[in-house]
Amino acid sequence: MVYRELPLTPAGVEGVEMKVLVPADVMADAADVPSPFRQSVAAGVIMPGQTHSVKIGVMDPKAETEFYATAGERFAEEDGLITSTPGISIGVRTADCVPVLLYAPDIRSVAAVHAGWRGTLDGIVSNALDMLRDMGAAPARTYAVFGPSISGAVYEVSDELGVRFEAAGFGGCVTRSGERPHIDLQGVNRERMLRHGLDESRIITHGGCTLTSLDESGRPLFCSYRRNATPLRQITAIRLL
Repeated sequence: MVYRELPLTPAGVEGVEMKVLVPADVMADAADVPSPFRQSVAAGVIMPGQTHSVKIGVMDPKAETEFYATAGERFAEEDGLITSTPGISIGVRTADCVPVLLYAPDIRSVAAVHAGWRGTLDGIVSNALDMLRDMGAAPARTYAVFGPSISGAVYEVSDELGVRFEAAGFGGCVTRSGERPHIDLQGVNRERMLRHGLDESRIITHGGCTLTSLDESGRPLFCSYRRNATPLRQITAIRLL
């Protein structure tokens, strides 16, 4: 698998590397797509199994170098990882869902989180922030960076799901201007971060949309499951330096 690498590290932030790896051909035939395990190895990024849960795995520094081959098994039910070991890249796979990278410079720890609509509604980002806080991180000093995901402008959902987000207190992220509601998943996760005490200036959203962003020739820039049910995924990753 060949990837294009797009930097995500905020300007002026030191001690960490954040990036998104995008398959060179986001419209590749499904038969040519490697398994998640092979994608992980090819990218050199440790990733959890991802089951749309709210579970976050904390990696054992003594065994992390072995996880490139087994992270999907050891953290089969998790949708996020935390590490405090420099040089180890952790990440998540997405193709419309929201990837979130967290960096707590005061305790030198990072997290990578996969937040689909279920994880967003159930609070996986809140879980990750709680865990970092329990490790000693000050929320006001924590950075949060979003990778590319589907935008609220085109993320159309059922009326029932819109009502569930509204009932959970995120009505401001639900738009009802058309026949069906739209949900801004990045907006919901950003609101959770603010409620947890993150500084607004340290939350960096991503302006690209996995479904609609195109390059200069009119080809899609990112993998999107809603576009063509692709098995391809972006990998959004973070590494302590």
